[in-house]
Amino acid sequence: MEELEERLRLSNVRFVDSLQRIIEKYNYPFEDDILVSMESLTYDTPIGPQLWGDMSEKSINEWKKKLHKKATQCQKTTDVHHVHKVSKM
Repeated sequence: MEELEERLRLSNVRFVDSLQRIIEKYNYPFEDDILVSMESLTYDTPIGPQLWGDMSEKSINEWKKKLHKKATQCQKTTDVHHVHKVSKM
């Protein structure tokens, strides 16, 4: 029984450490993210602060398209880099 408890304790320690590393790795705003203030539930726009719930469906869709386009471009760059790296081997 003690062995099982020790293994569970160690598993929990590994799990918590893994989560902490993930949080540290991604705990920053990504480029083009909409940063929402948790105090006021507002985000900045070129026309000034807006309430989070007031974002139009059109704005959300345009933002998603822009992010998708950037992600696709990034993936193509990564793929080209990978192919180039593999062809050198």
